[in-house]
Amino acid sequence: MAIDFRSSLYLGMRHPSRELQSWKSLTTGGPALLNEPPLNRGIARQVASLQGMEHGILAPSTLHLWLDFFQAIDRNTVLLIDEQAYPLMDWISRLATGRGIKVLTFPTQQLAKLKLLLQMHVQPGQVPFILCDGWNPISGKASPLRQYLDLLRPFRGYLVVDDTQALGILGKNANPSCPLGYGGRGSLAWQGISSPYIVSICSLAKGFGVPIAVMSGARTFIQPFEQKSLSRIHCSQVSAPLAAAALNALQHNGREGDRKRAYLYRLISHFKQAVQPVGIELRGGIFPVQTLKLPTTQLAMDLFGVLQKNGFSALLLRGEGADQTPLISFCITVEQNPGQYVQLSHCLQRFWANKRLPSCTKPEPVYRFS
Repeated sequence: MAIDFRSSLYLGMRHPSRELQSWKSLTTGGPALLNEPPLNRGIARQVASLQGMEHGILAPSTLHLWLDFFQAIDRNTVLLIDEQAYPLMDWISRLATGRGIKVLTFPTQQLAKLKLLLQMHVQPGQVPFILCDGWNPISGKASPLRQYLDLLRPFRGYLVVDDTQALGILGKNANPSCPLGYGGRGSLAWQGISSPYIVSICSLAKGFGVPIAVMSGARTFIQPFEQKSLSRIHCSQVSAPLAAAALNALQHNGREGDRKRAYLYRLISHFKQAVQPVGIELRGGIFPVQTLKLPTTQLAMDLFGVLQKNGFSALLLRGEGADQTPLISFCITVEQNPGQYVQLSHCLQRFWANKRLPSCTKPEPVYRFS
């Protein structure tokens, strides 16, 4: 029986039609700026409130929001983008470059280098924006959001976080007995930080299983952005079925989210217990994306082929940085069971034994919750 480790529906939220409230029309026929349904506005407010933000706006995707962001920012802006951030940021940042806005990249979590870039390139009167992911699922590390805010404070700059991975999974009051935290509020709550100089852009397509997006932040930032948003003028609004699914997701999160997250973390622990003894380097930490790092490209490709032949569907990803060795990732969801991990472990052990290679396991990093 095939076992699929490619789905990012971590909490198993699928929203069949029987669970959704009915709708009279798919759309109003007008753009969001002119005629946005009350349900859509309410969902944006609920997601923003869940994240600890003042205000939010709904969009069909993060692509719409990032396009709007790079078109709407002022010319006196300096953008600093984490080099390991979601590739969409880098692709669309060319719009800002074309408008004459300075765009720089910085090495992930290298605070000293980031501080130097700010000092060298931000002139008086300019406003810096640091753009990063809340959680990097491949490295299994959270971005140091508090430290980024500290670096921005002298410049009165903004931190813009793509929190798609963490929304619905990480939450407040994380501790060793509950590393994911509570409420599914995302990276900001997980790290215990709040600031009017933070903007969140995130899709609900992973933890909440709904392919729509929300931008959240201080009202003083979000309301002017609404007026500048070209997609809210020229594109269709979020459709009624997707809005109904988002409402269902938020209600489901309130009722059963913490129970599902607790079970998800137990499955993550089972997966690591099954796979780590094989001896292949495993990354991912507490998150439901667990990644194998093979020593060479050939070994990675060989293992991926073996997994496919044995009915395990995983993700083959390009390596990061100077090391381009492919990575093999497994998405853990509440729809799986520990027995499937044991089957995977046996497959990995046979592969590793046939290659007659020594263990390359590395100790996992220690995570702090303060």
